[in-house]
Amino acid sequence: MRKNCYIIICLCLPIFYSCNKNGENISKPLHVYIAGYVHEYAGQKQFARYWKDGVAVNLTDGSKPAMASSIVVSGNDVYVAGWELESTGSGDTAVAKYWKNGNAVSLTDGSKIAYATSIAVSGSDVYVAGYEWVIPFTIAAAKYWKNEIIVNLTDGTKDSRAESITVSGNDVYVAGWERNGSGRTVAKYWKNGIAVNLSDGSRDACATSVAVSGNDVYVAGFQYSTSVTAKYWKNGNPVDITDGTKTAFAYSLVLSENDIYTAGSEWARTFNFVEVARYWKNGIAVSLTDSSRSSAVTSIAVSGNDVYTTGWQYHPVTSGPTSPVVMYWKNKDAVNLSDSTGVLNTCQAFSIFLAEQ
Repeated sequence: MRKNCYIIICLCLPIFYSCNKNGENISKPLHVYIAGYVHEYAGQKQFARYWKDGVAVNLTDGSKPAMASSIVVSGNDVYVAGWELESTGSGDTAVAKYWKNGNAVSLTDGSKIAYATSIAVSGSDVYVAGYEWVIPFTIAAAKYWKNEIIVNLTDGTKDSRAESITVSGNDVYVAGWERNGSGRTVAKYWKNGIAVNLSDGSRDACATSVAVSGNDVYVAGFQYSTSVTAKYWKNGNPVDITDGTKTAFAYSLVLSENDIYTAGSEWARTFNFVEVARYWKNGIAVSLTDSSRSSAVTSIAVSGNDVYTTGWQYHPVTSGPTSPVVMYWKNKDAVNLSDSTGVLNTCQAFSIFLAEQ
C-alpha cells in the first residue's frame, strides 16, 4: 500500500486562540501528524516516515524495510511506534521500536520477529503495544512495553495481537484479539493486563482501537458472519455500526464531547472488492470517497467541529498497475500526500494525531 510520497500541496491549518496574562490573543496553530511508510520500488527502499503538516520526515534511511504504525505528540516531543528490519545472527528480523524526535529506541533484541502497533504517552512514561512471534507466522504473543519494560498480555500458547493502547489515570488499556481452542479470533481488551472478552468465540472477531471516557471503555472492531460487520463495544456491550449486508471494517475510534466517531471502510456492493473510505459519527455514515477506486480510513481524530481522517486510496489510473497512496481528509476535503506520478511506488498511512503547538 503504496507509493512514492512527496509533498505537492501546501496546507492551510486552522488557528486556535488563547490569551496571555495581559488578555492579548495568542494564536496556536493546529498541526497534523500522520505516520506510515513509503516503499520506493526503483531503489528498493522502504522508509518509516511521518508527515507534519504535509512535510515528510524519514525515520529510517530506507536500506532496510521499516514501517511507522502509530504517532503521538507530547509537548514538543514526537513519538512514533513501528518496526525496522535488522540484521541478526540468523538473518534479517523485524525489531519492534519507537522513535522519539527521530531517535530510535529498540524494544526487542531481534531474536524473534516483533512489531510495535500503537503508542501512548502519559507524563514521562512511554507505552507501546505490539506483538512478538513465538512460532514465526504461526503463533504470536500480545504484549506492551512501559518505558521499554515488557508486559506480557498472553502466554504465547495461542495466537494473539495487541493493536491499540491508551492510558487513563493509572490504568493501561490494550485492545486486540486472541485465538480460542477452536481457532476463532476473540475480540478483547486488557485492563492492566486482565483480559475482558468482547466476543464469544463462535465467530471470528477483532478489536482494533480503544478509548476511555471516565468509567466507560469503548473498543472498535469488526466481526465475521455471512459478511463482516463494523462495530464497537461500550463496556463490553456490542453496537453494530453497519447492518451486515456489505462487508465493513472499523479500524479506529475516538471520543469527542458526547460523540463517538469510528472509522474504516465498507464495500461498495454486497459482493465487491471495492472499499469506500468512511467514518461514522454516532453510527451515521459519512463517505469520503466514491466506488470508482478502493480506499479506506485507518485512523481518525477530532478537533472542535472538524474531523480529520487518514488512510489510503488507489491511484486514478486507467490502465496498468496501481497502488494505494497516502491520503488524509479534513472533514470531506481530501489532501494527497503522495507524488501522483510514480504509481508503482507505494505509500500507506496508519495513524493521525492533532497537536496545538
